[in-house]
Amino acid sequence: MGRALGRLKGVDFYRKIPTDLTEASLSGAGLSVIAAVVMVLLLGAELNNYLTLETKTSMIVDRSAQGELLRINFNISFPALSCEFATLDVSDALGTKRLNLTRTVRKLPINADLERVGHYIHDDRVLDIKYDELPENYTADTINYSSPLSKVDFEAAMKKYDIIIGNFYAPWCPWCQRLEPTWEAVREEVHTKYPDTDGRIHMAKIDCTKEVDLCRDHHITGFPSLRVFRKGHDEVMNHGLREHESYKGDRTKDSLLAFVETLVPSAGRPHYYVRGMQRVPKSEGCALSGFVLVKKVPGTLHFLPKSSGHSFDYHSINMSHQVGYMYYGNKPSPRRRQALELYHPMGLTEDWADKMQGTNFYSRNQRTTFEHYMQVVLTSVEPSQKNHEASFDAYEYTVHSHLYNTDDVPAAKFSYDMSPIQIVVTERKKAFYHFVTTTCAIIGGVFTVAGIVDGIVHGAGRLAKKSAPPGCVLHHNSMADEAKWYFLGPDKQPVGPYDKKGLAGVWAVSQLTAATLCWAEGQAEWMPLSDIPELQDVLQQPAQSPAEQQVLHQQPAKAADPPLDPELAEFQAEIGAIEAETADANRAETPPPDQQRFQDDDGTSYAWDSNLRRFVPAGDELPSAGYDPADMVYEAEDEKIPAMPSVLPEEDDPTTAAPPEEEASGSKAKAGPNSTKEGGKGKKRSGEDIIEREKERSKKAKEAATQKAEWFELKQNTSVYVSGLPSDVTEEEVAQVFSKCGVIKEDDERRPRVKVYRDRESGMPKGDGLVTYLKDPSVELALNILDGAPLRTDPSQVIRVQRAKFEQKGGDYVPKKKAKSKKKVAGVLSKQEKELGWGGFDDKLAANKVTVILEHMFHPSEMEEEATLREDLEDDIKTECTKMGPVEKVRVFHMNPQGIVMIKFKTDDAAAKCLEVMEGRYFGGRRVSARMWDGIANYHVKKTETAEEQQARLEKFAEQIEGKQADVAKVAEEL
Repeated sequence: MGRALGRLKGVDFYRKIPTDLTEASLSGAGLSVIAAVVMVLLLGAELNNYLTLETKTSMIVDRSAQGELLRINFNISFPALSCEFATLDVSDALGTKRLNLTRTVRKLPINADLERVGHYIHDDRVLDIKYDELPENYTADTINYSSPLSKVDFEAAMKKYDIIIGNFYAPWCPWCQRLEPTWEAVREEVHTKYPDTDGRIHMAKIDCTKEVDLCRDHHITGFPSLRVFRKGHDEVMNHGLREHESYKGDRTKDSLLAFVETLVPSAGRPHYYVRGMQRVPKSEGCALSGFVLVKKVPGTLHFLPKSSGHSFDYHSINMSHQVGYMYYGNKPSPRRRQALELYHPMGLTEDWADKMQGTNFYSRNQRTTFEHYMQVVLTSVEPSQKNHEASFDAYEYTVHSHLYNTDDVPAAKFSYDMSPIQIVVTERKKAFYHFVTTTCAIIGGVFTVAGIVDGIVHGAGRLAKKSAPPGCVLHHNSMADEAKWYFLGPDKQPVGPYDKKGLAGVWAVSQLTAATLCWAEGQAEWMPLSDIPELQDVLQQPAQSPAEQQVLHQQPAKAADPPLDPELAEFQAEIGAIEAETADANRAETPPPDQQRFQDDDGTSYAWDSNLRRFVPAGDELPSAGYDPADMVYEAEDEKIPAMPSVLPEEDDPTTAAPPEEEASGSKAKAGPNSTKEGGKGKKRSGEDIIEREKERSKKAKEAATQKAEWFELKQNTSVYVSGLPSDVTEEEVAQVFSKCGVIKEDDERRPRVKVYRDRESGMPKGDGLVTYLKDPSVELALNILDGAPLRTDPSQVIRVQRAKFEQKGGDYVPKKKAKSKKKVAGVLSKQEKELGWGGFDDKLAANKVTVILEHMFHPSEMEEEATLREDLEDDIKTECTKMGPVEKVRVFHMNPQGIVMIKFKTDDAAAKCLEVMEGRYFGGRRVSARMWDGIANYHVKKTETAEEQQARLEKFAEQIEGKQADVAKVAEEL
């Protein structure tokens, strides 16, 4: 059993590592935190993706049942179409025509503002109104019992008769002409048959071609229109409209007589209801709403004024309308709409199935027809079997509208066309195994990538430690001061380690220079002391006096690598400990005040410096520079320049590098009595070396300048050589053709650099030339486009273009003459570069476009009385104008008699706003005048004083000074 378990362990893919063999690192901890955050984010995103509903959209041929009807829902308002004649007709491509649909259509009177002004109207019009035939001997002059009423006569008749039956007609109307004999006959028979009604019922005619206002006030758009006015209804509505009723029956003699007989009992009874009559709406607008069922074939909904027994004046009909809604099929319920929002790929917006909702279509012209063309597509949502609430068929459509003038009846046409394509949206389930697989991939992938990155970072760090020379990049244990520093001694051997304080001590005793190479653990290479940012404060430490030259004890390093020589490190540690013990004992204490200054034997005065804790030269006396009187005598041939302390010796330069023996002797000479002279000679020799080196460089420069100019190749050749030019070609013609490929370079005279080679004797073109572009890409374009192309319209004569090659002519090279004016050439190049740039987007605006001038802001006398008024005024104006936009500068011309203030903004919008706000505004009791600066006017005024004015000003100034002095003296006495 144990052997079997052992074999089973052999197939373990996840071998365990003992904890004592693992090592934690800061980089690994950081990567672990990042990996955990990334895994959480990715797992959350994957879970959200798995729970999110996914749909699939496909297109198929429409699967609607044969003969299935489509419901069209509409609500359309016509502010200038009366409900009396508003009609809806439907026609389709199969020849089906349905006229004056009323069963599923409702009419609502509205006013011009589309507001409801009445109740829904039931359309009971007679579709086929009957008329009597005209008599054979009928003429307009044979019967004339009634004469047309004018507007004045109409108002008088309303006061006289109980009932007025008005016939509103137009002479050109054929139906009016047909009604004329019948109307006169009925009027005569009523007068004869009912004599007792004479004076109570009056039949009158109104000619709408003459009484246009009267007919328009009563919304007469169709002719003839029979209206009944009652005396009791004497209320006059807006625009002269009187309440009245409309007769919509047949226009035969018998029908009219029967109609009049029904009115006889109601004479004198204004509120008597007569069956078959309907009050005319008080407004001329109408809103039609409802639905129609149509076949799924192309068709049209016609909204138009229509009546079988009326004629219309199309010049007075306006079919402007507003679409309240127009959609196909049924709208989803709120609950179903909420379910659909999860399935529909684009989301259900407000106009998802109703693109025309709330759209207005207006026209000021009469006889205008509006036509809307809609393409309808069926969209079916088919969810899973578990969710039947989301199953729905919706119709989406696109619409295109157009209006045009017509000689026919104005109308509003809504044409529809059914698409044979059906869009099906189905739910697609996501497999659970896919979610599990993705989760495992996220966890494993993040761990793998993080492990690879951690291995790379850790391996790079270890490789840097092994491959770097002793001390490359500064290694921080906790602070930069704890770093272990080494420096190269005179024997080119590393000395150390030292902390920063210890290194400062070595610098103080002059064992280090700014050029000494230093290194610390973690650096890439040995670097001069002056190039290490962490040791810049060491260079600021002053050098100690010989009595105080001590090396500070270095701080113990933590977890440091072993030094190059362990015995040397131990010895240096012992020496450092001894020096640390004696450093405080040997450090000079602060002397008493009477001993803090003394004079040396050579006459130099010293004073105690409490910061450096040592004596330094006192006062203006400086330490001896190390020169004797003979060295201070100036001779031109012996002029020597001493070496500056900031000049570092160059590497591998024998003229500047001093041997260690000289450095040692120099350090010893400082303590001896002749150190000044010896040091002076050393510095003198150093100055001679520098002078010699400078002379050598000057000599080489002169030799280079006197060298003979030689032929050289251009680094960037932007010229092309052209051949095959016509004999009468000009530079302008060549420049025009070649400018198509780029900007041609210009000379200092702003002329294109185009050269046509000419014969010296005749001056005629030789057929070749040179064109120089500003940029090199233009050369490639010219080679690709113009090479082999005709210069002119003649295709037989083509030109050849190739990159120009310059060769030296003759034996001696003649340099090109330099431009006379470098400034002029620079201006030309700058302008050409500007042509290639994208300037104009954020260019700085001209000063006259952003500068506002304010006038009458002050008086010069106020500036003289109060000295600080100018600055206060500038601050106040800048604060106020900053509210309008960024202000660049405010200038007060304090001596200008007009009180001028100039405000320069950064944008023209701010300047325009300031101009608008400040114009006419009152400031300090004055009315301010604002205008834009013309860019020329100078408002600076220099006041010229006379001798008397100058004397008065000086006396006033003296009085102010004396007054201030008196105040100061008075305050001093009080104190």
